Amino acid sequence: MPRFYHYTTEESMQSIGHFQTISPSRDGKFGTGVYFSRLSPMFNFKTKLAENCFGAGGEARLRKGHLDCYIEVVVRNPRSRQVFRKCRTNDRRDVFMYMGEMNLRNFTWRADFVTSTIPPPRMRRPELSVNFNNNRRNVDGCDVGRGRN
Repeated sequence: MPRFYHYTTEESMQSIGHFQTISPSRDGKFGTGVYFSRLSPMFNFKTKLAENCFGAGGEARLRKGHLDCYIEVVVRNPRSRQVFRKCRTNDRRDVFMYMGEMNLRNFTWRADFVTSTIPPPRMRRPELSVNFNNNRRNVDGCDVGRGRN
């Protein structure tokens, strides 16, 4: 079942939860509609989500809190999938638009906070060494330190 994510501010998330509707953006790059992505906040960092959802304006939106929360919508009905139109971007971003106001009573959905802010530092390969008869060798078998005579 496809899952779509609408990223928003905490204030908007509260309003969406209360009224169970998402109002369309009127000034969106691809027209009037509710914007979504299939990129999950569980597997992506806010910086990547901002770049995907807002393109060049992602950093400013991130600072303004537009990626603090998300609405996850599960689409069970195959006919409902057709109302999510893929937006054609020059840089192959994962952006979809739902035309008009979205009544969440017609979908399975949940709201939560985005917790991942920045990616962790890159993992490095540990320098493991094994001692064979006072000759140190790393895991690849190359001599380290004292060489053979």
